[in-house]
Amino acid sequence: MLKSSLITALVIFLLFISASSYAFSARGHELVAAVAYQNLTDPARYELNKILSHEKRARDRSPERAASWADRIRRDEAYDYFKPLHFTNLPIGATGYDKERDCADSECLTEAVGRYLLLVADKSEDSLKRLEAMKLLIHFVGDIHQPLHIGTKKNRGGNLINVKYGRRITTLHELWDKYLVDDSYKSSDIKLRSRLLNKEIKEDERAEWSSNPNPDVWTGETWQLALHKAYMIDGHDYSARKNTLPIRLSKEYIKEGRRVTKRQIKKAGVRLAELLNRALDPAYPSR
Repeated sequence: MLKSSLITALVIFLLFISASSYAFSARGHELVAAVAYQNLTDPARYELNKILSHEKRARDRSPERAASWADRIRRDEAYDYFKPLHFTNLPIGATGYDKERDCADSECLTEAVGRYLLLVADKSEDSLKRLEAMKLLIHFVGDIHQPLHIGTKKNRGGNLINVKYGRRITTLHELWDKYLVDDSYKSSDIKLRSRLLNKEIKEDERAEWSSNPNPDVWTGETWQLALHKAYMIDGHDYSARKNTLPIRLSKEYIKEGRRVTKRQIKKAGVRLAELLNRALDPAYPSR
């Protein structure tokens, strides 16, 4: 009995470590970056490429590669200081984001977006600092649109809720980070996939998503998706729960999760482009 309990505890621990190590999948972040790149003005695209040109390795000088850097180095202790920046926790009952309540020390995802945007926009800043800030900004804009990166502390954004997805036992967080994305976009051709996604965006959607480049607002929107889409599993609210026994997910839940994830990737790409256009193109009009 004791041995069985220890094995169960170890499995849960390993699931938690795995799930908490990533935000969207690398593919999800690459898609966000690629959609954004297609929506940049020529001056903004030129400046972005110039910033990324300071990468040591040529293979890392693309926005797609830059997008997943913040996850690739999370095991490096030198970067432990920005681990809390991958998420923002909101309390049960909150209707939106409140800085004084939710991020008084500014060490959260919502505040990180604005902080690194300022560094990216500052042409007098050290080139390597701007490069790091660019990689973080691209990544964090993706994170802020993943519903369970704006989750509850009670279950660590779904990391402490186990679910059954097909034959897999995983966590709710990893489902939304990885499987809903990777199983929808199996092709490794990110540029092709991103072009198809970009073509699907309606002009009224593009105008709406780019009209308010405010991470506080984005946090509130994503929080509502967390509550009503991610945590609401087949009519049951798991926002204030932990769950060791895997929850079997319905086909309807998975279908809706894929729809939400696809929309969030497109929205994140348009909004990232809007931030970069404003920061890097002096002639870009403020709206």
